[in-house]
Amino acid sequence: MLSLSFIRENPDIVRAAIVNKSVKIDFDAFLVLDEKKKTMQQKVETLRAKRNELSSSLKNPPAIAKSPDGNIIVPSPFKKGVMPDPAILEEAKKLKDELQTLEKEYEVIEAEHIALLKQIPNIPTEDTPIGHSEEENVVLVEWGKIPEFSFKVRDHAEIAAIHGWIDKERAANVAGSRFAYLMGDLVLLQFALMQWVMNTLTNEEILKTIIKNLGLKVSSKPFTPILPPYMIRTELYDAMDRLEPREDRYKIE
Repeated sequence: MLSLSFIRENPDIVRAAIVNKSVKIDFDAFLVLDEKKKTMQQKVETLRAKRNELSSSLKNPPAIAKSPDGNIIVPSPFKKGVMPDPAILEEAKKLKDELQTLEKEYEVIEAEHIALLKQIPNIPTEDTPIGHSEEENVVLVEWGKIPEFSFKVRDHAEIAAIHGWIDKERAANVAGSRFAYLMGDLVLLQFALMQWVMNTLTNEEILKTIIKNLGLKVSSKPFTPILPPYMIRTELYDAMDRLEPREDRYKIE
């Protein structure tokens, strides 16, 4: 997610990225909302500072004050029973009500602001080709010779279905589209690959050999395998900008 300072300082660059990436967002509306949010945030902070100042004056009243019977007294230190200035109390009450109203309005604007901010795409590098569909993809490098076959070439899903290694139809009934049951040898292959990766990344001697053969300048320190928790708090997931679209996520209240 782009920083607000970058967006504010480079609106033309951000606008071009939105167009080139075919992202549907009203960027001008976001900029207007951003200015409104900044102005309201300043007002909230100003009122909070004033509230703190008043609270401090009520806790530490001036040396001369009036008692309930109207007599002038000089508390030293400020004695129990001495009433604060009614004007200050009235001002504090009005300030509290005004701040509560403004904070609620600010929360609404901030939520809308964050929602739009998450839709703004990252900036592509200058050498990234511009294209709006797969047909416009640019081939940068080809390696090896593309083989020619005398029969119809099948994709991985077709091959797996023929051998009974994958079932997309039943998985769709259980979990929705884009899910699949993996079965049989395909499951064994997946776990074999996982074990091979673990054995490789946790073995310093193997890593040293790979680094030497490829002429890499990286550390040979072995990786530490970690199994993280299966669940993650919403605010943390949101901070990674991975929460949207929410309808594609599973959640436990």
